[in-house]
Amino acid sequence: MMRRARRAVPALCLLLLCMIAAVAAYAADWVDPVPVSRHKAKLSGTSGPPPASTAAASPLEVAQWSLSDNGGGRRLALTLDGGAAAVERLGGGGLTIQVHWVHEAASGPAAPNLVTEIAVGRPELAATLAGQVRRNGFFEWHSWAEKRSLSPGVWSVSLTWPDGQPVLCKPEQTPCRFSFTVG
Repeated sequence: MMRRARRAVPALCLLLLCMIAAVAAYAADWVDPVPVSRHKAKLSGTSGPPPASTAAASPLEVAQWSLSDNGGGRRLALTLDGGAAAVERLGGGGLTIQVHWVHEAASGPAAPNLVTEIAVGRPELAATLAGQVRRNGFFEWHSWAEKRSLSPGVWSVSLTWPDGQPVLCKPEQTPCRFSFTVG
């Protein structure tokens, strides 16, 4: 009986080692999974053509967005597509975009404007995202920002780089700017 158990241990170890190798090989896609199919939302509310320098150098673009109610506020959900330039920036220390919430037209006292920074990826994920760029031509990152208190009136949300250059929306390659009315 003891002999059979001794023979089973190496086989079990080998099986365990194979399972660990398989998990390690596919773990990169678990961190930021690649979707089976990509459904692109028709982006609306974007305005004007981008400056020529921005279109050529943009390291990432907004592929999808949605704006939903969040108990008196709004939540902006984003799907961002990044390429090799985004991975390079990320590996160099970080990649952030800014979400600007601006109250365009007010009736009475207004909630203040707000700028929210969104980190895209983390430096330790640069190698994983670079692998996705090699396989798919891009990586996909999901993020969100919210403004909890919105006063009545027309609001706009725009996305920029920290230097003020606009983040572009697909497929039109126009600066991302969305407007909505709070009742």
